[in-house]
Amino acid sequence: MSSDSTRLSDEEIRSLKEQKPVRWSKEAWEAAWMARGQPKPIRTHPIVLAGLLKTAEDIQAVAGLSDTPSIEKTTPISAENGTEVHFCRVGDSGFHKIAQWAKSQYQLKSIQVLFDGKRRFAWIVVPREGMAVEDS
Repeated sequence: MSSDSTRLSDEEIRSLKEQKPVRWSKEAWEAAWMARGQPKPIRTHPIVLAGLLKTAEDIQAVAGLSDTPSIEKTTPISAENGTEVHFCRVGDSGFHKIAQWAKSQYQLKSIQVLFDGKRRFAWIVVPREGMAVEDS
């Protein structure tokens, strides 16, 4: 049982209930209000042209894209001597389809690259360990 000295008075309880934490600053609320209704930027995922997806047409087929994606190039973070990799950008839907396709017998391996001036992960579809690569 608790003693009367540890009990809060009704006034103290009411005061605590009425206190509400300030979760956002005034500036954060204003920024959120101004951004309402604006579309979010489309996320893209770089898929490296290597492993089991060697061409833009391979990526188009697996990702279910209506058009062949353009090929771009970038530098892996760990690359020496200016090594470059070629990749295609796909949206969330295309990336999800590639991941679903790869999940049965392949795996997505990531490498860090410079992508739009930032460090990002790019994805390569490779066979799971112990499985051979099929030549098409």
